[in-house]
Amino acid sequence: MSLKCEKDTKLNAAKVDCDAKAAEKKLKGTAKNSFTKKCFTDESK
Repeated sequence: MSLKCEKDTKLNAAKVDCDAKAAEKKLKGTAKNSFTKKCFTDESK
């Protein structure tokens, strides 16, 4: 697997994980967007 594919897979997994956490917290609208953006940034480091 190429480095780009490996990175894309990790980023996709982080996005899915963050979306699941937001759903678990029952976040909607701006709160959900803010939470997922911060979560994604934190997990993709």
